[in-house]
Amino acid sequence: MFKNLKIRTKLLVVNAVLAMIAVFTFSYVGIHTVKKTAINTQITMLENIATLKVEKIESFFKERVGDIKIAQHYFNVKNNLPIVSKFPHDRTNPEYIIARKMLDDQIKIFINFKYYVNFMMVSPEGKVVYSANKLHEKIVLDNFLEPTEGEKAFKEGKNGIYFSDIYRNQLDGYAYRMLITAPALDFDGKFIGVIAIELDMEPIYKFMQDTTGLGETGETLIAKSIKDGALFLNILRYDKDAALKRKAVFGRGDSLPILNAVRNKNGAGISIDYRGKDIIAAWRHIPLLDWGLVAKIDLQEVFVNVKNLKVIIFYLLVVIIVLAVTGSFWLSISITIPVKKLSETMLTISRGEAQNRVEIKSKDEIGLLAGSFNMMSEKLQASRNSLKESEKRYRTLVLAIPDIVFKIDKNGYFTFVNLSIKNLGYEPDELIGKHLSMIFDQNVVELISRAQMFHGGGDSEKPWLSDQSSHESMKIRDLKIRLFSKFQNSEGGKMVCLGLITIVNELATAEHNKYSVSKNGKKIVGAIGIVRDITEKTKFQNEAIRSRQLAILGELSATVAHEVNTPINSITNCAQMLCAELETKNIDVDKGLLYIIINESDRITNVIKSLLLFAGDNEKSTDYYNVKDLLLDVITLTRIELKRDGIEVKTDLDFVMPEIVAHPQQIQQVFFNIINNAQDALSEKYSGFHENKIIELKGRNVTRDNRSYAQIEFCDHGIGIPADKINNVMITFFTTKPRGKGTGLGLSITNKIIRDHDGELKIESVEGEHTKVIILLPVDKK
Repeated sequence: MFKNLKIRTKLLVVNAVLAMIAVFTFSYVGIHTVKKTAINTQITMLENIATLKVEKIESFFKERVGDIKIAQHYFNVKNNLPIVSKFPHDRTNPEYIIARKMLDDQIKIFINFKYYVNFMMVSPEGKVVYSANKLHEKIVLDNFLEPTEGEKAFKEGKNGIYFSDIYRNQLDGYAYRMLITAPALDFDGKFIGVIAIELDMEPIYKFMQDTTGLGETGETLIAKSIKDGALFLNILRYDKDAALKRKAVFGRGDSLPILNAVRNKNGAGISIDYRGKDIIAAWRHIPLLDWGLVAKIDLQEVFVNVKNLKVIIFYLLVVIIVLAVTGSFWLSISITIPVKKLSETMLTISRGEAQNRVEIKSKDEIGLLAGSFNMMSEKLQASRNSLKESEKRYRTLVLAIPDIVFKIDKNGYFTFVNLSIKNLGYEPDELIGKHLSMIFDQNVVELISRAQMFHGGGDSEKPWLSDQSSHESMKIRDLKIRLFSKFQNSEGGKMVCLGLITIVNELATAEHNKYSVSKNGKKIVGAIGIVRDITEKTKFQNEAIRSRQLAILGELSATVAHEVNTPINSITNCAQMLCAELETKNIDVDKGLLYIIINESDRITNVIKSLLLFAGDNEKSTDYYNVKDLLLDVITLTRIELKRDGIEVKTDLDFVMPEIVAHPQQIQQVFFNIINNAQDALSEKYSGFHENKIIELKGRNVTRDNRSYAQIEFCDHGIGIPADKINNVMITFFTTKPRGKGTGLGLSITNKIIRDHDGELKIESVEGEHTKVIILLPVDKK
């Protein structure tokens, strides 16, 4: 009979829930009231403690004011202070001895008083001329007051009663002390010095450390105002070294009670102390000393009774819940068991397992739901079988195509990669769950971002995909990219491949939000991408271009040789004829310039030959040459032109450098090209004279892999080479110079000459800062 009842009837069990809500409400109100009462009671107690301690401190120091006022009127002080001040260097004088004894007899009352450490009298010049404490006498006499506070205490004491700041006196083992000073006047009211009483702060500290009424966590603290906050003056319960060391800083968020107190504010409430813990505190200002005082206790200790009340309420709640569960158990059986069967069947179907039916025979709403679910399950199974066949055909196609196909989620992490990824050395499972930056160059990720593949909403570290399906400008189609292969190149880094990428976003229906929803109300859940490898294609294209460039270079070389060799030969012949004629006529003339013309003409002829050899594989005439001599010859020939441009050449060459097997004109052509590039870079950066307009040359003997090399470094602080162009500077016809200023042949020829000599050329540069060219030439042949 019961199983045919409506679910609405069964839900009468909410009465039990309402009962629990009532208990919770009562508990909340009760706990809140107890908390409020505990806080108010504790605040009242702390205010009484703070007020009482302020009154005691002020009373204590007012008594000290009374003591020093009495001392001001002592006959012996007025009469004998001028006498002891008169004999600082003759303390055996009978007049001084009598005056000193009279002072000792009257002042000893201060020394016997437990609060006072010393009674001193200071001359008008600021030096101590009398000390009642015999242990301190040898140190303080004829000196100024204690250096930390003494100077200010003396100056202020001339005008009236003054309390110094607390300090630590090394004469008493760095005990905490305080000076009270006042002016001393003679019988005519004339200023004759200053009375200084040194006060022991130990009784005050002991009084402040009294935790009566402050429980197990409470304490009282005092502080004075400083420039950026407050300086604690006494020893704290949780910091024994706090006195004169620990500070509370304005704006930091903690120690608010003491900061309020030193700013002449009185109050009480919940706050945070210097430990960063929640407290209840009362704070007061001490006008006489301009100090602040705080009496506090941890909030956790105040709420101990509240915690006990919570325990009682918890047990009460447990009893009520047990009764409610027992009373509703019989009701739950008729509802939970059918719902559980329905839930288990739905979970089985969601996992793609065989069709299941829910066997529920009740005639209530759950029974009707089970019948509808069985019909839906049958239709869903038929649709799933059809979808599996379609998905199988799709997956086979995707896995088999040669292009790389991948899927990423909305944060850019791989969820699928086909088998073509093996061409880069990765296994598909190796990339699943990894970010796309693992195989894509960072510049590619930024290009995709600029195309609004990723949108700046949400977490900046995990950007969201934006909808690009309705905006043609946002689509990624055949974008050229670089991919990182798992294979390593010759330098131990990852090999780089080239490819074309196409990306299309995946959408899912979702509610509107401004970061990841398109106009049609669909949310970005990921993206599908296809990458086509164009590395080999690009390589073939580059090889074709290079072949064409080399063919053009060969034609250019032949033309240059024909046009330049004839006039150069004429120049050489004329110079040789002039030398012969001068020798025949026995004319005493410096023929050095003619020899330079002949040598330089020969060098030009050899350069033309090198240019012709660049396109061929002809053997060169080589021999052993000293690399230092070759370099110094080049420096000699270029120094005048460099000096004209305001460029200084600094050399740092090993005293002895090795001979190398080389073609001398080619090696000198290398040096000329590099120095010429450095000259252009410096002249472009500095139009006139500049201290950094320098070409630095270094020559060293080095050993690598058990082989000796001559290492030559050329360094200039010119315009440098852009990072995106430094890898191209040795490509034929590539130049960073303006149109008409460079042909793009210099470094390509230089690199080929070095490689033909079995050497190595490296270029290091930072744009706008410097360029360094390093040449390694082997000492002997392999």
